[in-house]
Parts: sequence; C-alpha cells; structure tokens
Amino acid sequence: MKAWIRTCGAVVVVAVVACSSGGGGGGSSLGTLNGGIGQTCNTDSACPGDTQCNIDESDWIMHHQCTSYCDSSDECQAKFGPHTSCIGANLCVSDCLDDSDCPPKTRCGDFGWCEFTGPGSGVPKCTGSPTPCALLGASECGVSGCQWGTYCYGTPTETSCEGIFASLCEYTAGCSLSPQ
Repeated sequence: MKAWIRTCGAVVVVAVVACSSGGGGGGSSLGTLNGGIGQTCNTDSACPGDTQCNIDESDWIMHHQCTSYCDSSDECQAKFGPHTSCIGANLCVSDCLDDSDCPPKTRCGDFGWCEFTGPGSGVPKCTGSPTPCALLGASECGVSGCQWGTYCYGTPTETSCEGIFASLCEYTAGCSLSPQ
C-alpha cells in the first residue's frame, strides 16, 4: 500500500507495510480502493456502495467506470477517502501517481486519475497525424499551433493525434477516431 504525503507542493510516496488477520474476504483489493471509484463496470449493479456506472459515449470521460456525481473534491473525499477528487465533468475519480494506484483494467492517465482506456474499453482512440498548418484552408486552420494570415501557418502543437482528446479528434484535420 502507498501513503501520499504532500509537503510544500511536492508529493512524497511512502511505502506502508500492513498485516491482516485473514478473516472473511482476504483484506482489501484494488477493485474496492476508494469505495470502488474508478473500477470498471457495464451496469450500475457492478458498482459498489454509493457509486454508479458512468456511460459517456460523447466525451468518453470515466466511460464504463464506477463513479459518483460531485460538486467539489471535498465532497468526493468525504465519501470515498483522501485519494479521490472531483473533476470538471462533476465526477469523482481515483487519484493516482502511477498505474499501481489504479483498479484493475485501468491506468493512471495524464491528469493524475485512473482511466479505463485501451483494448476492450470501448473508448475510441484518436489516431493519425495532424495535418501540417500550411496544408490547411481557412476553415480548418483552428488546429492548436496554427494561425490564419493570408494562409495557414505555424506548427501543430501535437505531433501525434494520440495526445488529442477524443471529443476534439474529429475537428483536427489528419486525425480520426478508431475503436479499441
């Protein structure tokens, strides 16, 4: 188990060794870490306690993961423990430092919370390469890093479409959503 200590803006990971007396269920597992927040699901009945299975086929945020609606991180932490937070989509997530902090079949994403992505997740992946700015017309020039003058110029900030959110992928010339 890991304990997180925040001091002066830095995060320090401390290993904690614990023993259990083996009664009734073998102790805790990653699947029920943080009250089940972040574990994978297909239906609400697969989610423990005060969580529900989130299905989001638009932005793919917490898609097929157990979560709870929230207005603040304090609300998530009061219900599910100190290693949870409320993201902008008003959903509680499990915070992570690396993949070992996450429930099975999830990974620690770029924003520090456990995500269900990859093969079998149903979450599409943005693939391809952004079209160079000079090849874009006026209506397509809105790609991050490109600007319109008398022609489209600049360099796209992403060199691969994989760094682009699924909800923005279709609006980036050269990128497309592919099932996983």
